[in-house]
Amino acid sequence: MGRLKLVIFLVFIFCVVLANSGVPPLGHTGAPGEQLCNSCHEGAVNSGKGRLVLLNLPTEYVPGNKYRMQLLLDDPDAKSWGMQLTVIGSSGASLGTIEPVDTTVTELRTAQIDGKTRIYLVSTIAGNFTDRPGPVVWDFDWVAPAQPAGTAMFYAAGVASNSDSTVRGDKTYRMSASSRQFEERPLAINFLNPNRGPEGGGTAVVLRGQGFKQGARVTFGGLDAKASFVDSTTLNLISPPHPAGAVPVRVSNPNGDSVTLEAGFTYEPPPPPAPVLRFVSPDSGPTTGGQIVRLGGDNFTQQTTVIWNGRKVPAKYIDVNFLEVTTPKNSPGKIAVSVINPDGQVATLPDAYTYLGDEPPPVVKLLFPTGGEVLSADGETTAIRWQVDSNGKIIQNLYLSTDGGRSYPNVIASRMRPDEDTFKWIIPEDLVSAAARLKIEAVQGGLSVSEQTRDFRIVLAPKITELRPASVYTSVAKVNLVVKGRGFVKGCTVEMNGVKLKTKYVSDTELLVKKLPHSTVGSFLITVRNPDGGVSRPFLFTVGK
Repeated sequence: MGRLKLVIFLVFIFCVVLANSGVPPLGHTGAPGEQLCNSCHEGAVNSGKGRLVLLNLPTEYVPGNKYRMQLLLDDPDAKSWGMQLTVIGSSGASLGTIEPVDTTVTELRTAQIDGKTRIYLVSTIAGNFTDRPGPVVWDFDWVAPAQPAGTAMFYAAGVASNSDSTVRGDKTYRMSASSRQFEERPLAINFLNPNRGPEGGGTAVVLRGQGFKQGARVTFGGLDAKASFVDSTTLNLISPPHPAGAVPVRVSNPNGDSVTLEAGFTYEPPPPPAPVLRFVSPDSGPTTGGQIVRLGGDNFTQQTTVIWNGRKVPAKYIDVNFLEVTTPKNSPGKIAVSVINPDGQVATLPDAYTYLGDEPPPVVKLLFPTGGEVLSADGETTAIRWQVDSNGKIIQNLYLSTDGGRSYPNVIASRMRPDEDTFKWIIPEDLVSAAARLKIEAVQGGLSVSEQTRDFRIVLAPKITELRPASVYTSVAKVNLVVKGRGFVKGCTVEMNGVKLKTKYVSDTELLVKKLPHSTVGSFLITVRNPDGGVSRPFLFTVGK
């Protein structure tokens, strides 16, 4: 026990001496076969507030090339610094040559680790940068081996000391990184961004691929694209002028290697001429609308859109110079008219048309339901549809009555936009009624105009909760589908995408479909329709190959 204490004491004294000498013990970078600095210094490695980073390490190195790098160490509590770094190959011996940039702060030292010679870059006493706040940086050059040698592994350790002349309170750091040997890659083009541009050329293009060399030439359809070499994977280009159409892109290296991407770049023709709107004739009319007017100008197409005071209106194409529209209702005053060609080019004529007369009242019409229909409560979605002719400055509200129109306490939708004409509604189950009505209301200023339907019925819909099976493959010989749920009534039918299937009623919670069609791959909607017209919400059934 006495000898053990003596050994520990001697190791402690050895570490203290080295910690204050600027000459750290070698073989403590954490490389294979090595220890770490916390064998002398307290605390776990990389547990401090700082960092140890190797800067400018190339991802790939070229044999024989020299690379300038920096080892950076930082810790907010440190006042003195130390480090060691080594570069080894797969054999465990040093790889390449380390060259100090400033021999006053770093030097080279040699050690044998597991029978292998390793060269270390270590900090000198001056390189401890005592009383200097971090971060501190040690510069060095690494010369890659002249012959192919595989991956180079960089190992480094650093000590950020509090300069109290002991190893207590110091923080230790380590890092490792690798640089693989550059390998020639076959010349290839991956993509161009962008891959299209105008006939006149001048488009800045980035070409990505591999195997590019300094001096590589690029052509678009045989014309030089002014290539600028960035690295072996990137070239910057300027597209040359060329007639419209797709052209091949060819990269040629100085050694004669070349690769072509067919239809790699597309030249686009110049855009068609923009539309011109010169007049509207006649240029005034009643606020009630309904007047046929002609728009005169240039470069109209059959797909040209007319925007009348902010609203799209149907347009009749006469020829490239004329369009016809029927005026909608509008408030009195001057309005602007625009035409938009399919390519997005726009022409606008301010104060193109003047509305004359009084404020026109809106006209509303319900399209569905109108009366006599059967709708499903807590079942399939109902699409309520209506039509409004107005000046475009209305607020729309939709109401439901369950007492034959005597009152409308149920607000289905309120403050809808003037252009809305459809409302999809899942009717709540508490609104079942034998005498239901809908009312659509358009409010314009202080004026309210509405229309209501005749009576229709709302019935409680059946509900599907489970399908057995929920999915099958076309290879299955025969499929019997069990539909689970509630509210099924004798005489109900199962439907698949709206097609009725032969259905066996088992109970109000179960139905059976024998030999379910399943020869077509896809997704299908299963619904149940009761004799009173109530239809369930759809349940998804899938068929796989």
